[in-house]
Amino acid sequence: EIAARSRLAVGSIYSEQGDLTKAISTFEGVVTDYPGTQFAKDAQYQSFRLRGREADKSFSQVDLRQQREAGEDFITQFGSDPRATDIKASLGKLEDKELEKSFDVGRFYERQGNLHAAVIYYREVVAHPGAKSYNDAKKRLEQIVQRDPTLAAVAAGQRKPMTETGGGLPIPPKPGNSAQFMGPPPPTMENSKPRMRTSTDEVLPIPSDDPTAAN
Repeated sequence: EIAARSRLAVGSIYSEQGDLTKAISTFEGVVTDYPGTQFAKDAQYQSFRLRGREADKSFSQVDLRQQREAGEDFITQFGSDPRATDIKASLGKLEDKELEKSFDVGRFYERQGNLHAAVIYYREVVAHPGAKSYNDAKKRLEQIVQRDPTLAAVAAGQRKPMTETGGGLPIPPKPGNSAQFMGPPPPTMENSKPRMRTSTDEVLPIPSDDPTAAN
């Protein structure tokens, strides 16, 4: 019990210091080592909360998916906890966030001249008529197709080779700190500790160019 409390305290310290990677790793370790306990419950909640903070400052949809997984894990394991209600409400808003990120990443690639990638992200938004950016994404999609009619098939959801990048889309970029920010800087790779849950989404965290393989 003392060890579990100490590890929760360490996770909180990392969180206060802004080291979210170490904080999440610490909390997830508590969940793994003390399953079904109050310590695991508190740690899982903190993991969900911190993954939300990561997602808020990232352009990658992977972070949102990891937040969703952390929330779903909490509900599955501790559904009777009062905090489960708030988590359910938060999960209901994640799709809107995911679509907003798709639009933002589409804008980035359009500014960079990578129209093929932009079309795929805009197409993701247009597939959800209720999305906040639906009209903007639809308009930009139409404008791109007018500029490059060869992308009409991609806009319609048909597959087309991504020859300029060797067959695959670039990884979604992360925002920079420039005061003249006109879009995220080029994608970068970051090192991080292994996480409790992994999936193929973490390898290719982008919408597929194959509509049947999306999601």
